[in-house]
Amino acid sequence: MSSATSPQCQFCGKGFKSNKGLSSHTSQAPACRKKLRELLRERRPPSLSPTPPPQDAELDDGLERAMELDLLPTPAPEPTPPSPPPPPPVQDRRARVEEIDDEDAPGATRWYEDFPKEAGCILEQRDPVETAFEAMRRKQVAAGQEPWFPFASEDDWDLARWLSKSGVSGGYIDEFLKLNKIKHGADPSYHNTRAFFQKIDALPGGPEWECEIFDVVGDEVDENGEPKKEEIELWKRNPVECIRELMGNAAFREKMRYAPQRVYRDAEGNRREYGEMWTTNWWWDLQERLDEGITIAPVIIGSDKTHLSRFSGDKQAWPAGKEGVDILCADSQIRRVFPVLAAYVADYPEQCLVACCKENRCPVCKVDPKKHGMPVYSALREPDETVKLMRKEARGWKPDGFKKHGLRLVDPFWKDLPHCNIFQCFTPDILHQLHKGVFKEHIVKWATESLDPTYSADDANAEIDFRFRSIPNHPGLRYFKVGISLVSQWTGTEFKHMEKIFLGVLNGAADPQVILAVRGVLDFIEYAHFERHTDESLAKLKEAWFRFHNNKVVFIDKGVRTHFDIPKIHAMKHYVDMIRSVGTADGYNTELSERLHIDCAKLGYAVSNKRNYIQQMTRWLMRREAVHRFASYLQWAIPGYLVSLNEGKSPEQLVDEDDESGDESDRDNQPATPSPTPAQFTIAKKAPFPRVSVATLEGEFGAVDFLYHLENFLESRSMLPKRFHNISATFPVYKGFLNKIPPSTRVSTTTLNDRIRAVRAVLARGLKKAVPQHFDTYGIFSTPLAYVEWYTPLTQLDPNLGMYKIAPATHAHRRRASIIPITQISRSCHLIPRFSRKIDRTLTADNVLDRCNVFYINCYLRHVDFVLFHAVK
Repeated sequence: MSSATSPQCQFCGKGFKSNKGLSSHTSQAPACRKKLRELLRERRPPSLSPTPPPQDAELDDGLERAMELDLLPTPAPEPTPPSPPPPPPVQDRRARVEEIDDEDAPGATRWYEDFPKEAGCILEQRDPVETAFEAMRRKQVAAGQEPWFPFASEDDWDLARWLSKSGVSGGYIDEFLKLNKIKHGADPSYHNTRAFFQKIDALPGGPEWECEIFDVVGDEVDENGEPKKEEIELWKRNPVECIRELMGNAAFREKMRYAPQRVYRDAEGNRREYGEMWTTNWWWDLQERLDEGITIAPVIIGSDKTHLSRFSGDKQAWPAGKEGVDILCADSQIRRVFPVLAAYVADYPEQCLVACCKENRCPVCKVDPKKHGMPVYSALREPDETVKLMRKEARGWKPDGFKKHGLRLVDPFWKDLPHCNIFQCFTPDILHQLHKGVFKEHIVKWATESLDPTYSADDANAEIDFRFRSIPNHPGLRYFKVGISLVSQWTGTEFKHMEKIFLGVLNGAADPQVILAVRGVLDFIEYAHFERHTDESLAKLKEAWFRFHNNKVVFIDKGVRTHFDIPKIHAMKHYVDMIRSVGTADGYNTELSERLHIDCAKLGYAVSNKRNYIQQMTRWLMRREAVHRFASYLQWAIPGYLVSLNEGKSPEQLVDEDDESGDESDRDNQPATPSPTPAQFTIAKKAPFPRVSVATLEGEFGAVDFLYHLENFLESRSMLPKRFHNISATFPVYKGFLNKIPPSTRVSTTTLNDRIRAVRAVLARGLKKAVPQHFDTYGIFSTPLAYVEWYTPLTQLDPNLGMYKIAPATHAHRRRASIIPITQISRSCHLIPRFSRKIDRTLTADNVLDRCNVFYINCYLRHVDFVLFHAVK
């Protein structure tokens, strides 16, 4: 390509200022991306074995490779309008196994088996139809408008996006826009609330909301003995239009699936992998039972008890379920789509209501409630049988099965839904069943009461509290400074942090059988969080379940329990089957619906004037959704445009941001800069301790024999200067750095921030509290270096705790220490002391690392650590 000519796309003729712009365009424009793939495939050397088309992550490299080989000559200066993307080739639907690289884990390999018959087919071979995003962009181009129109600029749009999602009421937005600094500084294209909302309302929206008013007859009666009636407003959307909106969203083009596949970890097809719904059994099995070629749209819904009662008996909810509906999909093709209810996300009381059973029963199977605490298998509930029993009960026939199966008389909304087995739709509920249920409501209480019998109840709680307070700090862990017995209200996040250290708290105080029972539950919770499962990991999930059941008798022996007939304990039995059926449990966690309840209900109510608030909340939701949709459009339309669409953070992404640097007033607020080395870490631009003497390093920072270890480091790299011992130098010292832990596809697709701190002890001064030192201090040379003290290798695994045992490494009665490059630090870890039966009351979280001699490495610190230490395949 000639350097005198600006880069132009060979396929559509569009010009760019740089090769980087051309690369972004070619990797995102569907038609050009497809043609580049074809070109690279044609020019591939014949000696290479056949491989699948390049993935999106490979396109930039492929483009650069093509430029180097002069495969992309500059076209004529006269650009041609972009051509629509060609229709996708007809796929060979014969069952096959192909080897491709996994996008989330470079180097990892997956084998994919297609569904053996036609599935997810387009209606007919035709020119692609414009998606909503493509039509929007075409109209903007024709009118000479920028992608962010109706906003004046990208900055103007960013301000509007922030205001719309901030939860600020209209009155405060008006006050904000009238500030002189905003009017004359930022100068947005809207200067009051009315103009602002006019801009938002001009954005394309989703399906409209409708209001239906009807009377509900309650159980209470009025003064005349007549049943009381209540007028109810039901705000609803057409579910088919919602499905149409989702399936036609061009932003999902690369992620949308129209047919099931089976994924394997080996070429022989023996190690099955389960992840999202298209990889599991439900879709595959249903596709086999239906006519060839149709497209299934698996529908996931959720509700709470209030919303559910409004929908009971609604037979018109899924008019497209029997005959299908034509939908323009994200790949610009039209398919005949059959929406089918596949999963129902709800907590236990709502599951029972939907299943038409009493709340002491399992909504999935017919198990006797007196056997909830036993690892037994029972026949699943059947929709047809359940409906027949309820009809007989409604006629007064009193069928035996109605009472035996714990049913209650409800008119179920699902009775006429095609291909729907509601009892197989109930998904695992990690939040209510495991975190809040089995762990917090039961295991914590039982384990505390199972401590040494010499403890009274108050003594046992005090011992547990003290042990929580003695656990060493870690940036990724919540510190329970008052223990747990005095806390009256807990959040889901606190449950999870308690789980991370609870087994370590019990060590030394609880019998081995108690430890094994608790470990069974904690391991079960960890495995339940996996985002990708294999047959091996599901076997470990079941093994953890059996570990609890095999050891739970200890709670009966100690007089803590008389039975375990608890529905939430029984629910654990169904996790393996549900994951194989509809996918991993992380995708159905009720934490999502509770979060949406805050975002979509509480914030909407807060910004209303509290009059006709439901209507105002609906309007607020439509505006919020339009903003989110427009942000998705801009990411699709503008190469390189990035905006956070996820407004929440997962627990693994939350990093404790409290700076415990103590007396240093220069809190390290300077932005961290990426390291010039290949290591994945960031460190501050300037050291908070710029000139630290050797005496201070060895005395105040605890870097014992610093010069000795520095000499060894320099000598090992042939960098030792002459007259080293005569050098009088100071060293810049940092408080820590931010390490990057690569994702493990089992539990995360994002890189985790791992904050590693190094803080010296600071005495109390005035109103500032004393800050204890952390034993590791990092000295910075021309290349970042760290002073570290060593522990023994990971060779001893405690069979009860399932944790590796380590101790401080010594030589000649002195701690082994070294100076190493910061790039050799893989990740932080959390050490739990090996406690005695009753621990020393002088121990604290600040001195426990110095005073204890044996520790366990906490495998529950992060999900990625659990995968690492348990070597899950």
